[in-house]
Amino acid sequence: MANSDKPRGFRPYGDIIRVVPYTAGAAVYPGDAVHLEDDGKVDPAVASEALLGVAASYAAADGDEVLVWDSPDQKFIVQSDNGTTLAQTAVGLNYNIVDTAGDSTYKQSRQELDSDSGATTPSTLPLRLIDFDREQGNAAGEFAECIVQINNHQLGRNTVGL
Repeated sequence: MANSDKPRGFRPYGDIIRVVPYTAGAAVYPGDAVHLEDDGKVDPAVASEALLGVAASYAAADGDEVLVWDSPDQKFIVQSDNGTTLAQTAVGLNYNIVDTAGDSTYKQSRQELDSDSGATTPSTLPLRLIDFDREQGNAAGEFAECIVQINNHQLGRNTVGL
């Protein structure tokens, strides 16, 4: 059976290591991958941007508080998009995000893993595919639920400062 196309951003996988309050610089939806900007605020991340973590709460506008899962060791589940069909051989490659705007009705992220972007390039792609979620009804392929870790984490060692 084919995987369903239901993008809903990133969700923690396994134990939640920590969640920290930050100030939003724009609207941020739960499940959005976020980037810490040079003004000290977090915004939804765009493709190829270093990541701080994933929003755990909703922030309607600039100045609102948003909770962020920001541990470099946190793993997440995210749906792959409808580009390249992912196979088991994709595990270990690095990927970009599809930075689709959040759903303003349901207040939920719609970001996905960009399945066309898989590469061994270590520093320019923000996500590393760790595995596929073993939940019943999920399989490698289009719209797969993927377990990822942030590859270029802003709180990680040897990363560029703001």
